[in-house]
Amino acid sequence: NNLDHILLGYTTNSTINSINVTFSVYALHLFNSSGNNIINSTFNSNLGYAIFSVYSSNNIFANNTVNNNIIGIRLFGGSNNVITNNTFNSNSWWGINPASTSSNNFTLNTAQNNSKWDYYSTSSSTDIITNLTTYQNIISFTSKDIALRGLQSSEAPSNPTGYSNVNEWINVTNNSADSWVYLNFSYSESIVDESSLKIWKYNGT
Repeated sequence: NNLDHILLGYTTNSTINSINVTFSVYALHLFNSSGNNIINSTFNSNLGYAIFSVYSSNNIFANNTVNNNIIGIRLFGGSNNVITNNTFNSNSWWGINPASTSSNNFTLNTAQNNSKWDYYSTSSSTDIITNLTTYQNIISFTSKDIALRGLQSSEAPSNPTGYSNVNEWINVTNNSADSWVYLNFSYSESIVDESSLKIWKYNGT
C-alpha cells in the first residue's frame, strides 16, 4: 500500500532479484538510473504502473511476472533497455507502454488479455519488438506510435469469401498522424503452401 514501493533514483549497477510487490501505485520506479537488473520478480495487482522507468537507460528487466495492474511496464524516455522473458498479462490498461523512448529491445515477452492494448507506444520509433506472444500469435515488429493487441478467434471478423484463415489475428491502430508499423510474418513451409498465402487487412467491411 505504498506510493513508490521501490524507488531507484540516480542509481547504477544494482540488482533487484526475486521480490514480490502488490497493492502499491508504483511497484518499481526507476528515475535517471542505468545499468540495473530487475529479475525474477513478481509485480501483480498494483494500482498504477507496476514498473515505471523514467529517463533510465541500459537496464535489464528479465523473467518478471507483471499481471493484473493498471499498466504493466511504462518506459518514459530512456534507451537501450533490455526487456526479455517477462509476462505482462491481464492489466486493465496496457501491458507494454513505451513513450518518448529509443532503441529499447523487447524480446520473448508475453502480453495478452490486457483490457485496452497489449502494446501501446507514443513518440517512439526505434524500439525493436521480437517474438512477442499475444494469444496464438508470436509477432515481431518495429513501429512508430501504435496500439496493438492480439485477438482471440471469437473477436475476429469472418473470413473473406473463398478463403480460410490460419487462426492468427492482430488489431493495430495509429496513435499519431504519421504512425507506421513494419510487421514480420513467419511460417513453416511444411504446414502452409506458400503460393496460397495472402495477407488480409480488415478495414471494417
